[in-house]
Amino acid sequence: DELDQKLDWNAFRKMRSCLNLDRLPASDEGETGIQCAENLPVLSEVDAFEDVSIPEEYSQWRTRIQEPHRRAISIPNLVRLGRLIIKVLRATRIVDPWNIRRMTWTYINSFHVKDLFVKPLTSRHACSLVELIAEAPQEAKWYVSHWWGTSFRDLMDMLTYHAEKIKSEPRSLDSPFDIHDTYWIDMFANRQHAFPNLQQQDVRETPLYKVIMGNACEGTVMLLDPEAHPFERSWCMLEYYVTTKVSAQENLKKSFEVFSVIQENTQNFHEWKDGVSVWSTYQKRTPAILSLGDKESTVSIRDDKVFGLSFPAVVGREAMTSDVAKAEATEPHDKEA
Repeated sequence: DELDQKLDWNAFRKMRSCLNLDRLPASDEGETGIQCAENLPVLSEVDAFEDVSIPEEYSQWRTRIQEPHRRAISIPNLVRLGRLIIKVLRATRIVDPWNIRRMTWTYINSFHVKDLFVKPLTSRHACSLVELIAEAPQEAKWYVSHWWGTSFRDLMDMLTYHAEKIKSEPRSLDSPFDIHDTYWIDMFANRQHAFPNLQQQDVRETPLYKVIMGNACEGTVMLLDPEAHPFERSWCMLEYYVTTKVSAQENLKKSFEVFSVIQENTQNFHEWKDGVSVWSTYQKRTPAILSLGDKESTVSIRDDKVFGLSFPAVVGREAMTSDVAKAEATEPHDKEA
């Protein structure tokens, strides 16, 4: 692919001579262990749109939404953003300066998306991404609890599957989603250019609390990466507590649903071949949902014709062995607050 051969040299403009460019991997899955002593560029300094024009929908500040808890993003808008990210990553070759690895759809995470897409798109107005694309304030039907290091592709797959599940209608990235399928995702709701430190001593004044406890919100969707990092994050544990405990104290019924992704060739499933029951390796990747009920829990996957798959055991084990008391936060004062 000619587009894949183009190298965005902006990613290297501040690198020191200690980085040997001849060792740069040529493929998506190349070596990742190259280290540079200092002054690697930050991703926010890379122009991801040098070879791709910015779509019209991101060109103006559509609406000012003063209350962060009313800045939910719709699934259609999330899908369009995903398509833009894929287009940019195919049209240019951007390298993660910290792992010296090419940015691809399978590799990019929320930290990357913030620096390469959200901040550049919103820099002119210093607004949130939702304010850039929404026509009016958008109340959240669901709160999204996640670790920013989770693959953005996995995040997209889990949320689109959730949207399918609540509508009971199979859909794909090429099918229309309801504009009322709205999710509160911190990266898109907060103004990343002037995000204030947590000042409120009262958790009830935070967007987290106002979204989850709001009348429009049905509950929280927790998205788990293979190492179940959300169970090690202070904010995620607070989100779990507000959804399951605080809401119950207020006589509000809120759902708490847990998602992960079954990766390729990691599980076996049951099928019939020539009238004989056999177990085969499941060669696809698929989102899985663990619904926590009062008496029992159920597991569902997108492929309803496959039987025998289970919620990823590694994820469950990591979740069960996590120590909430040792949960961390990106900003230490957030944990203290």
